[in-house]
Amino acid sequence: MNTYSGGKLPSVGQTTIEADLRRNRSSRMLSKLVRLLRDYWLHLLLVAFTAAVVGDIALAVKYTKKGSPHDLVITTPLVAAASPVVDSGLGAAAAVLGSFFTSATHGQLQTKVVYNAGAGKLCIRTEDSSFRNTVQCIEGANPKPNTPLVLLDWVGGPSIIYITVKNVLSSLDNAPTNNTWRLSTLINYNIKVHEQSQIAAVAWFNGTSEWIYYQDANGQLREIGKDDYRDQVYREGSAGSLGPCKIGSGIGVVRWLGPTSEVEEVFCQANNLAIQGRKYIDTAWNLEPYSIQYTPSNISAGTSITATTVKQGNDTFVLLAYQASSGSLAVQTRKTTNLTDGDFRDFSLPITLVQGDGRARVGLAGTSWPDQIKIYFVVENRILELSCIGGSATNWTTATVPF
Repeated sequence: MNTYSGGKLPSVGQTTIEADLRRNRSSRMLSKLVRLLRDYWLHLLLVAFTAAVVGDIALAVKYTKKGSPHDLVITTPLVAAASPVVDSGLGAAAAVLGSFFTSATHGQLQTKVVYNAGAGKLCIRTEDSSFRNTVQCIEGANPKPNTPLVLLDWVGGPSIIYITVKNVLSSLDNAPTNNTWRLSTLINYNIKVHEQSQIAAVAWFNGTSEWIYYQDANGQLREIGKDDYRDQVYREGSAGSLGPCKIGSGIGVVRWLGPTSEVEEVFCQANNLAIQGRKYIDTAWNLEPYSIQYTPSNISAGTSITATTVKQGNDTFVLLAYQASSGSLAVQTRKTTNLTDGDFRDFSLPITLVQGDGRARVGLAGTSWPDQIKIYFVVENRILELSCIGGSATNWTTATVPF
């Protein structure tokens, strides 16, 4: 028997009506609760979606701020439509590490050469068994006129490193799967360089790390790099300044394997015109410079410099190339085995390869395959390809890259 606190027992009909009312109210309350919960979760989803969109927008703004271009225009004109400018800056690399995990070029011997084609256009010439009849050109990257250029082969690349119209370091990374290019995050760091700075770069840690060298506003040699190709973060090297170089000096850098660790040497010109080296060995910089033999009396002021390594059998050689005071291209070599501190300066006598156009600062880039060296050298608006088998660097073949 039901009891009610109202003191009055309702009739059967009244009880049924009130029960229906209670059920209807409960149903309405449940429906309202469902709507509230639905609206609440929709609100959370909307907030999350908005946050994600705003985050993407912020990221996009971050990657295009500080005057960097929003869009790159990539074309593939015929060679004749994209000739180099006179004394163009130049970068070259054997494309191995950057394409290693793709099927597009894996297993092929491929060399890429980047140059200035004028009007803010950077173009890439590719050589497989022979040079292709088209080039790939990039517009919208905002390079300074006839910018110095580096083409670095590493797992995160290949990458084109250059200087913008505001004298800021920037770079473009290649996506080998579809052979397109995108701006890296380097531009975001607003690294100001000396207006006459040249640049160089090296792949480190078995090709997974990238380090770039430049002169700051005070003429100091500095490095900035990325520890891992999967990172978006660049950082300055642990030593800070690596010491002074002659303003506008060329810069060359090489990496080779020592008995216990990777070794790096970076070269630039001192005020007495000698080429000086500094070395990174046993995980630390030794910033005591060593002057390369024969260079003080055999080199132009502010000359372009390039360096590369080549393996010949069980030996590795460092090759240093520069424009001599006579205007000719000269090379010197040195082995990397059994070196004491004093041996780092002991390069061979200079070998003269080809006459230049008399200007010290011209495009110059070196690269290598096992047992073969290639040097690219700009004379007027021509690019010469000089190749040599072996580390002795004595027998060279010269050809003109067709345009």
